[in-house]
Amino acid sequence: DLILSIASCFQSPPTQSIAVAVIASRIPFVVSVSVPANAPLRVVLDAQGILGLTSLPVASLIVGGNLFFAQQHGFSQSGASYGLVVTVAMSRLVLVPMLALGAFAALQSADLVPDSVSDDPIKKLVQLLVFTMPTANNLVTMCELAGHSQSAASAMLLIQYAIAPLIITTSAA
Repeated sequence: DLILSIASCFQSPPTQSIAVAVIASRIPFVVSVSVPANAPLRVVLDAQGILGLTSLPVASLIVGGNLFFAQQHGFSQSGASYGLVVTVAMSRLVLVPMLALGAFAALQSADLVPDSVSDDPIKKLVQLLVFTMPTANNLVTMCELAGHSQSAASAMLLIQYAIAPLIITTSAA
């Protein structure tokens, strides 16, 4: 049963491409023809970099389109009740940061965190920001690709981004 669940994870194209990339990175010939600046297949890595740079604007366009759709047809028809949206937002922006910061404090008290991390205030601020940021735009993109309720995911993101500044400010204070 466990083996089948692990095998089912490898059925998605992103997971398969990561596995192929990890295996290919261990083959010296593949690295020599694709990684150096003058390598013949360097254009493939450059193209991947350009495509990667376009992912955030495309995801933002998808989120914006879904928010517009939800606004035109009403958030009540988006498939998510206000209670669900607020519950998801509060759990993502309050509960998850509390658990993550608690886990970090526990690791720190057990001396499992290097002093260079625990003493640096910038690193603490980055951890706080990472833990308290709203769900990524990729949520809506994944819903779009899977054919699920994109409007509901967009509504959840809208509420999260609306209340995130208040929660982040309160957490940082």
